Amino acid sequence: MNIKKRIGFFISDKAYVRNFIDTEILNNLSKSFDIYVFFKKDLIIQKSKISFAKVIEDYELSVNNEYHQYANLVSLWNRKEKAVSFEKRVIEHYDIDVIKLKNFFSFIKSRLNFYLLTFFSLKLVFPVFKKFFINRIKNNDDLINKIKKYKIDLVVQPTSGHLPETLDLLNFCKKNNILSYLIIDNWDNLSSKVCYYYKPDFISVWGEQSKKHAIKFQNLESKQISVVGSARFDNYFKIRKNNISKIFKNRYVLFLGSSLPWDENLALKILDDHLQKKKDFYKDLFIVYRPHPFRKIKTNFKKENFKNIILDPQIENLKYREWPNLEYYPKIISNSLFVVGGLTSMIIESLIFWKKYIAISYNDNFPRNPEYILKTRPHLFELNNVDDLYLCKNRNQLENIFFDLFNKYSLEEKSKTDEQRNFFLFNDNLNFEDRIKNQILKIFNK
Repeated sequence: MNIKKRIGFFISDKAYVRNFIDTEILNNLSKSFDIYVFFKKDLIIQKSKISFAKVIEDYELSVNNEYHQYANLVSLWNRKEKAVSFEKRVIEHYDIDVIKLKNFFSFIKSRLNFYLLTFFSLKLVFPVFKKFFINRIKNNDDLINKIKKYKIDLVVQPTSGHLPETLDLLNFCKKNNILSYLIIDNWDNLSSKVCYYYKPDFISVWGEQSKKHAIKFQNLESKQISVVGSARFDNYFKIRKNNISKIFKNRYVLFLGSSLPWDENLALKILDDHLQKKKDFYKDLFIVYRPHPFRKIKTNFKKENFKNIILDPQIENLKYREWPNLEYYPKIISNSLFVVGGLTSMIIESLIFWKKYIAISYNDNFPRNPEYILKTRPHLFELNNVDDLYLCKNRNQLENIFFDLFNKYSLEEKSKTDEQRNFFLFNDNLNFEDRIKNQILKIFNK
């Protein structure tokens, strides 16, 4: 079907190049619609992968990110009663929950900035702040000129929610009666990272849980929201029944780190000692440790300190804060016996491949430890409903849970696991681009 209306598709991050261009999702959409692709100037893309697009142009980088991020923090605090994560995100930003007296000047400055922010977020003050600060944030002119130049009817953007381009586009679209459509890229974006002061007309999310969050935390209406799953996981569902090539010959358990710091080395040491003590039972079993590529602090893992744990070879060769290739994850997850790790979206990826998951959820005395994260992130609140997820809330129980799973790591009811996972991440018989295509058709037919 050929649609006359013009769609502007904005790519603003390497993750979306990987998830939408490299996967050919965007090119497939361009076969059905007149799509004009605009990408941030510092991104590297292969134009041959979006050959069906009407136009492919770059745009200048935004210079207003600092202002938008500050406005978002004020908005989060203004709506902190909506979600505990809104309050915690601001507190964590200013390190209010962590006493750092090494630099007294920075300590005082941080607290003064926090108190100023709380003032701007007051019920009577926030409308004034919005009028004289938020509404005066200068848009990225080059970004906006693309919409004007090509007379775009629908602006589409995959986003984490609070990118400066997202907020500029929403602002311009709202003022000029142009339809806006956001494709939310991650699990927790709507429940912890953004509080929209400019609302999108339409939004697509991972699953029913995210839809509830969009209604509860972002004050969107059900009719504005569609459940479509995730672009980056779409291919996982297509290949998960295949015999995926192995990275290691011997049996292993995968250990996944998190972006927020917690004592991963302590958990690894507990499991390493456990395997060593029961070597006759576990035999050649080993653990593959994969730190989060975007972790807040660099890992201090030293393989010489462990007897049964190795570092994931892909991570060894990956630059810090570089997005890994999507083709690697199915290999490392699907061929593991089961998974141990932090409270990350890798829980969902493991469930896609029908792997049981031990989620570290205890207090290890780090400021923002797993126990704290479990209590302050709404997207994690319903994990208790997943049968194949085991919350380890006491580190003394880690060995026992590990032992029990090793004795029974195979899933008996894959359909039940899929049903429970679907609440968080939707999947059906359609391709991801077909779900997006159907949503765009609905938007134009409204």
